[in-house]
Amino acid sequence: MRHDMKHSMNTIAGLIKNGYTDEALEYAQLQGDQLAATSVVETGHPLLDTILTIREEQAKAIQAEFQSYVSANLQQMLISMDDLASICSNALNNALEAVEQIAEPSQRKIWCSITQDRHHLYIQVRNTTACDVKIENNTVETSKTDKSLHGFGLQIIRQITEKYNGTCTLQYKERIFVIQITLPTNREEWQ
Repeated sequence: MRHDMKHSMNTIAGLIKNGYTDEALEYAQLQGDQLAATSVVETGHPLLDTILTIREEQAKAIQAEFQSYVSANLQQMLISMDDLASICSNALNNALEAVEQIAEPSQRKIWCSITQDRHHLYIQVRNTTACDVKIENNTVETSKTDKSLHGFGLQIIRQITEKYNGTCTLQYKERIFVIQITLPTNREEWQ
């Protein structure tokens, strides 16, 4: 599904780039029919709405429970929406991969929350796991045989977190993995 979605987005971008906006809209609507039957997550920011809605649909496709909670004024954020979207997308992709490994569908659960206080934005993604997760030096040891092709999502999350002088912590306890990102919302703290 992820491959198909990437192909669809590239096709739409290509149509728009070449001036075929009507065709891009028609193609997007055709592809969007699948999402039309789903609930749409509304955060107040279209890019994040799309990411959360698509990840929720992907979770349903693998019979995983997906819950999201957003209580943040994203319109007023000085943090780039592209960066926020990248953090959420990568963290949720990792969560989807992890829950897909669980044999019993009723045990597949993902929770995503985005909250803020006066000085920080908090992003947390929690998911159940099929096996124990080994965290060493705040890094997850991959269980995949080809280790060179994995871990880029977490690396991207860390780069963005460092850009804003934030923190990224990983925790694991009783078959639940948690990634917690804290980003200062005050530009002076980004240095």
